[in-house]
Amino acid sequence: RSIMNRARIPAAEYEKVAERFNPTAFDAREWVRLAKAAGMRHVMVTAKHHDGFAMFRSQVSPYNIFDATPFGRDPLKELADACRAEGLRFGVYYSQTLDWHHPHGVGNTWDTPPADRDFKRYLRGKAMPQIEELLTNYGPLAGIWFDTPGPITPDESRELVDLVHRLQPECLVNSRIGNGLGDYD
Repeated sequence: RSIMNRARIPAAEYEKVAERFNPTAFDAREWVRLAKAAGMRHVMVTAKHHDGFAMFRSQVSPYNIFDATPFGRDPLKELADACRAEGLRFGVYYSQTLDWHHPHGVGNTWDTPPADRDFKRYLRGKAMPQIEELLTNYGPLAGIWFDTPGPITPDESRELVDLVHRLQPECLVNSRIGNGLGDYD
């Protein structure tokens, strides 16, 4: 239960919060310079967490910081560019299974009963295309930190690992891709 939205907020109501999200003081260069000054060698930032909201400009889903908020910027692009300018590696976290916003993602049992869910539809229609966007739009990635594999099959985990390595051979994949796969534990 710890991974579930305990408040059971309907997706349509939850997405209204994005209309007010406007982090105008965000400064990617400042963040990256602070990270570098602290001795960090890479920055790993959340691209999409369990709520399904993308913190990057996604052509796959309008539920993202560029399209659904007044902010209208792509902070991942800004962070990736700042990391390159400061000599730090850049990576992303992506919740590949849990998505409380998508009707076929795992975790939202209050809007879509599990019996009505088609996980493959979510995986192929949102997760994999968004992961491809991350791998192709933000320069070299140090790694992708996947999380909470849940019902993902060994073949689906392998397909995601292969996608990452095909598009970015040097990009590391953590073991939370599921089914004993990944480049490290």
